[in-house]
Amino acid sequence: MDELIKFPTSIIAKEKGFKLFKDNELGYASNELVFDPDGTLCRLSYECNPLVDNKKWFELRKVNSSDRNDPKNIRIFPIKTNFEPAGIKTYLVPTQTALHKWLREIYKYNIFCTTNYDDKWIYQICEFSHGNKTTMSFESFSSYEEAFEAGLLKVLKLIPVSIGKNYKFMIDADEYSGKVIDIQGNTVSVAVFNGIIHNIPITELS
Repeated sequence: MDELIKFPTSIIAKEKGFKLFKDNELGYASNELVFDPDGTLCRLSYECNPLVDNKKWFELRKVNSSDRNDPKNIRIFPIKTNFEPAGIKTYLVPTQTALHKWLREIYKYNIFCTTNYDDKWIYQICEFSHGNKTTMSFESFSSYEEAFEAGLLKVLKLIPVSIGKNYKFMIDADEYSGKVIDIQGNTVSVAVFNGIIHNIPITELS
């Protein structure tokens, strides 16, 4: 079974704009694995009651509990977007393979793991966009999954932009400053002081 990413990796992945929903034809979060702010593994489901004015909400249900149907293990939240509840931060929990695919296809990083002379696992990072430049970990790990997770976290930290942080950029020789609100591959959406949103190549932020 493919390993799920850990809580610290999930937090950084969200900051870097990771999304899992592009293949979701429903157009909303449906039974997705997420961490809550405490690192508890939950399932996030978009619910709708057509009998009550099509009322919609998110249900957050703990996964690793003895009684998943116990009301204490179920929380209800209003909707912020079709993929995110209001009033609580959640962090997607993809498999290591799914996150790796996103990093490879969007940011051109490949990660592979091998054993060293001590039969411990290490990761190597290959950057397609820099002539297949390869970086090898100096730390070794007791399992393939641990090494792969460390490689994923390392690559996420190499992405130079994070959602929620402020950056400067230029438009027609004028300098602007704003907060990154979304990342779509190599393009970021930046909201400036007057509420206008600019879509900027990631390489033009400073």
